[in-house]
This record gives sequence, C-alpha cells and structure tokens, in this order.
Amino acid sequence: MSPLIAPLILAVIAGPVGCLIVWRRMAYFGDAIAHSALLGVALGLSIGFAPNIGVALICGIFAGTLVYLQHRRKLSIDTLLGILAHGALALGLLLVFWTSVETGHTPHSETHHPEALTTQTAEQIDPHVILETYLLGSLENITMSQNITLIIGAIMIAITLKLVWEPLILMTLNLDLARAEGVPTLRLQYIMMGIMAALVVLGLQITGVLFITSLLIMPAAAARQISKTPEKMIIWAVIFAFSGVLAGYIAAQQAELPPGPTIVSALTIIFIISLFISVFLRKKNPRI
Repeated sequence: MSPLIAPLILAVIAGPVGCLIVWRRMAYFGDAIAHSALLGVALGLSIGFAPNIGVALICGIFAGTLVYLQHRRKLSIDTLLGILAHGALALGLLLVFWTSVETGHTPHSETHHPEALTTQTAEQIDPHVILETYLLGSLENITMSQNITLIIGAIMIAITLKLVWEPLILMTLNLDLARAEGVPTLRLQYIMMGIMAALVVLGLQITGVLFITSLLIMPAAAARQISKTPEKMIIWAVIFAFSGVLAGYIAAQQAELPPGPTIVSALTIIFIISLFISVFLRKKNPRI
C-alpha cells in the first residue's frame, strides 16, 4: 500500500494544477521543465548528492529562465521551448553515460533501488538503470519518508494555489485586465512555473521524466470535455487523475510493467472515453 500513497496524493494535487495548465495553454512549458529533470538527475549523481536535489535545482533554474526569456521576445516561444527542452535532455543523457563510461558499472540487480543511486560513486553508476528509473518511473521502491516528503510538498503547493488562485484565474481570463487591476502578472508567472517545477520534482519517480506532464494535462483535458463550469472541471480532473493512477498502478503490478507508461496509458483511455461522452452530450466545443 505504501507505494500507492505517493501517486494518489500527486493525482489529487495534479487536478487543479493541470486545469490551470490547460486554461493557460502551458502544456509545452511543463514538458520543457520535465525534460530538464534528467539533467538535474545526472548533475546530482556526478557531483555526489541526491538526484532529487539536482532535479529541484535544475528545474527551478530552468523555469525561471523560461519566464525571463519569454519576456525578452528574442525567439518565438515554441522555438525557445524546443531548444531548451531537447538541449537539456540531450545534456542529461550525455552526462549520465559520461559518469559511467570510464570504469564501467555494477550489475542491474545491485543498483536498481533508487536510493542506492544517491550513494554510488561515478564508477558504480549504471546508466541503463538510471534511465529506466527516472525516464519511466519506479514505484516499487518508494519509501515512507519519500511519501511524507511528497505529502508536505503537496500541502505547500495547495497552500500556494489557495493564496494566488483568484489573481491566477483573472490573469488566465484576461491578461490586460489583470494588469489594469494591479495584478503582479510577472510574479504570478514565476509562481506558476515554480509550482510546475515542484510537481516535476515530486512526481519524477512516479511517472518518470517522459510522462510527468501527461499526469497534469490528460485528466484536465478529459475533464474539460464533460464540464460546464471551471469548478466542475477541477473536480472531474481530480477524479480522473485519481482513477487513472489507481488503474495504472494495479495494471503495472499485475503485468510487471513500468508504472509511468502504464499510468499514462490508463489516463489516455480515460481521455478517449471522455471524448465519446462529450459527443454524446453534444459538447464538442467546451466553453471553459
């Protein structure tokens, strides 16, 4: 039961955050931040501290850089996101293999536990185990201390959202009106990026780098198909995220599959079902 606590908690907090991402059309921002996470993992392992610390550091820097460069308007935002996201992912992959290429690595069976990765030297790092763990997720080795950390992180994100929810909604509806009302839009953009970066750090071991953004977007996108109000969309997003994580976890355990792609596959099925429901309800063009 312990490995299931973390993903279910993340699913609950992913509901409202995912709705904000969908409303503000920030899916590519989330993807870019997630891709930078592998560079944080590699940096942490190469220097010798916990990978999650490296992920938090790199994702925070990356999120702030995105907001800054977005306002510089030197490049179109899609070009900027593509360069930074794939550049960070490529550097992370190279750094992972570089730290293990000199003297080889230990067998898979001795290095599979994610906590062991935090104490290994560069000579012991198995790049294939790292990639499997952090790209695809690894739920079976989540400890109770990690669950507690995730609970604390989720509570802090929820409190932050509560404090800035109304100005965030106003900025989402009309950026110019928000500025006219004195809303600190730039500060809110940094806060929103910080929340997304925090969720990447918290969910890295659950769904992996490649799928963490899907956990945010898919439940919200599915909820949008059947919701008439923002409040209902948030409720449905939480329900869909919770259901997808639970179904994906059970399927992954029974079929011995990696949790990340299995959970996202379950969320994809939920989204497809929501599309059929929206057609049945004649809601092909959601209003929210």
